[in-house]
Amino acid sequence: MKIAFIVSQFPAVSETFILSQITGLFDRGAEIDILARTELPQPVEHPAVTAYGLRGRTRYADGPPDGRWGPRLKMVGMLGSAPFRVPLNGTSVQRLFRHGLSDARRTIGFTSSTRQIGSYDVIHCHFGPMGKWGMSLRSMGLLKGRLVTTFHGYDMCRPFREEGPHVYDRLFEEGDLFLPISEYWRDRLIAHGCPPEQTFVHHMGVDCEAFDFRPRAIEPTEPVRILSVSRLAEKKGLEYAIRAVAAVIKDLERDGSGIGPGTSGIEYTVVGSGPRGAELEQLTHDLGISESVQFLGSRPRNEVADLMGRAHIFLAPSVTAEDGNKEGIPVALMEAMATGLPVVSSEHSGIPELVENGVTGLLAEERDVDGLEDRIHRLVADPTLYRRLAEAGRRRVETEFNTERLNDQLLGFFETLTAGEASGPSPGPPGATRTS
Repeated sequence: MKIAFIVSQFPAVSETFILSQITGLFDRGAEIDILARTELPQPVEHPAVTAYGLRGRTRYADGPPDGRWGPRLKMVGMLGSAPFRVPLNGTSVQRLFRHGLSDARRTIGFTSSTRQIGSYDVIHCHFGPMGKWGMSLRSMGLLKGRLVTTFHGYDMCRPFREEGPHVYDRLFEEGDLFLPISEYWRDRLIAHGCPPEQTFVHHMGVDCEAFDFRPRAIEPTEPVRILSVSRLAEKKGLEYAIRAVAAVIKDLERDGSGIGPGTSGIEYTVVGSGPRGAELEQLTHDLGISESVQFLGSRPRNEVADLMGRAHIFLAPSVTAEDGNKEGIPVALMEAMATGLPVVSSEHSGIPELVENGVTGLLAEERDVDGLEDRIHRLVADPTLYRRLAEAGRRRVETEFNTERLNDQLLGFFETLTAGEASGPSPGPPGATRTS
């Protein structure tokens, strides 16, 4: 099977879930090309990018950096002939000139490469705006294949706010398959007009074999090590995590709890970078807990795995940002649960589909500092609950968020789709998640 992945940027250290799909389908015999809008410098490159030779399979749409006119003239010729590469009926030509030419600039980089964009069995677009771009490329005759769009989270927030309620109407009409990453986003896609019979939940996941489950306990003589791994952005809710940790530290200073005196009783480590870094560090100073909080910035995966192996609690209290932006289901939560690290998170977006409160982890409401503090105290005070959540969390990831199973399911989606009639996909492969 020949598959084109269309993404905003590649490689992106914060989007390992896309990389896992690409390498997983490679391992299953698929031929993969990656079409990205831009390349951004990454603080840490995932080793799979090198191991699978993915840079050699990636083309970017930024266009030639030296401003040469040759590729641009080539682009003019390609666009001029585009109507002859699509069905010559009023609808197709109208689509081409109404929508396709608006993305012409972004095709310059592709058409200046050694080969033109080609024909694929599946064009798999990650995030709604990339689905629209893939649709435009297909309308211009530059790509051929069945169009699949995965929706993650922000693409169900910002585009509707900035472009209105009908931002995906044409994509819903012309796309072949839609794969929201949670039931939460599936319900909202359908409410916006996405066809239910073409819309299936397909979770992102992690490679469980890469994360050893290690039972652990909080010993009375050691500090409680709390860990967060995320981009330092508003929707990650780290402000509330820091305030909750500060409240726990103050509680220990006031009455003790058998896990160490004063601020030495808590060690909070934050891994990641982002626009709120300086603000969050200043908050730890303002709260008087800077000696107990360590900001490590971005770190290689092996270092993150080591930190997860040493930690006692994983803290990920995501929130709805002021501009309406929301999470999908954070992959870092899946990784933590796969290692046996009990998690404290929030009742946000699709997170409860992974972290079931009191079953596979503990949840508080968004921005509920007191609730987060309470959940941390419960884990520290109740070893039985601690072990039970750790074991159940691993089982949840193994059964529902395991990349091996999910990549089999994804390939099944694609095989069923390409075997169907040209007018639309069949109802979906066995095991697909879809509700009416």
